[in-house]
Amino acid sequence: MTESQWQNCTDPDLMLNFLRDRASDRKLRLFACACRRAIWDLLDEHGQQDVAAAERAADDNANRPGTWLAVQAEATGVASAASTAARARGGDAAARAAWDEQRRTQCALLRDIFQPFRPPRIDPQWLSANGGAAGRLAGEIYEQGAFSRLPELADLLMDADCQEDRLLSHCHSVKGHVRGCWVLDALLGKE
Repeated sequence: MTESQWQNCTDPDLMLNFLRDRASDRKLRLFACACRRAIWDLLDEHGQQDVAAAERAADDNANRPGTWLAVQAEATGVASAASTAARARGGDAAARAAWDEQRRTQCALLRDIFQPFRPPRIDPQWLSANGGAAGRLAGEIYEQGAFSRLPELADLLMDADCQEDRLLSHCHSVKGHVRGCWVLDALLGKE
């Protein structure tokens, strides 16, 4: 898969297959959690608590081996759950639309979590400039799940002389950021 194909892909299975030997178990587990968050309203309180616990566990057990096939099955299961719920509300056409929407969402999530082509070069000066403002904010965004603050982080990085266009433009993208976002992970030294 080329970088252009990655950016335009509409099939999360193809993207996951491409990542098979390139993705850390932590990031794969965070992708599975993000898929569940995409159907948050369909989960009961217990299911929502399980997702939050799984996100914490992904970081706490970052080196624990996971199962790549289980993550792929999870993504398919989430799309299926959304499709089934839509069928109950609006029939087969609604089910197909929900399935397609979940698959598009999963592709966007994969692009937010994984940067398999040109890993960004992180200059430690960006994180320490201005009393460490960008480094502190990156940590806060990650810990609090405050992804709407990523444009603020981009501004701090630019003030620290960051000129990595892909990194800055990813921060300025309006939606779709989740725990495991490749920019935050790169800045915080997570894999």
